[in-house]
Amino acid sequence: MAKKNLFTTPKGVAQYPWLNIADTQYDAAGKYKSNLRVKAAEAQELMAQIKDAAKEEFGDKAKTARMPFKTDEETGEVVFTSSSKFQPKFVDSTGKLIPEGKEPQIFGGSQLKLAGSFYCYSNGPNHGV
Repeated sequence: MAKKNLFTTPKGVAQYPWLNIADTQYDAAGKYKSNLRVKAAEAQELMAQIKDAAKEEFGDKAKTARMPFKTDEETGEVVFTSSSKFQPKFVDSTGKLIPEGKEPQIFGGSQLKLAGSFYCYSNGPNHGV
C-alpha cells in the first residue's frame, strides 16, 4: 500500500471548488474537489514535500511523474489541485470543527487552506502524486 503523506496548504484562493456538494458530472459517486491558488514563495515548502515523496517512491522516474500542482505562467502563482471521494470537514480559523449543516458556502474566490493526505500512484505507464 502506498505511503500517505499529510499536508496543509498555505492560505490561498479557491478555484472551481466543489467542497459543499460533490461534483457528479463525470463520476456518479461524486467527487469533492478544488484548485487553490497560492503565492509562489508560500508554496515552496509543500511543493518540496510532494517532490520528495515522488523521489522516494519513483527514484529517477520522479522527473516524469504527474504532480498535483502547476505554476501559472501569467501570475507566477502555484495552483494546487485536490480531490476526494469523501465529504470534507470544515474548521474555522482557530481549528474548531464547524458542525454539520452549519458549514459556510465555499465559492470561487474564497480564501481557505486545504488539508489532507496525498499518495504516490502508479497505473501502467502513468505515475504521479
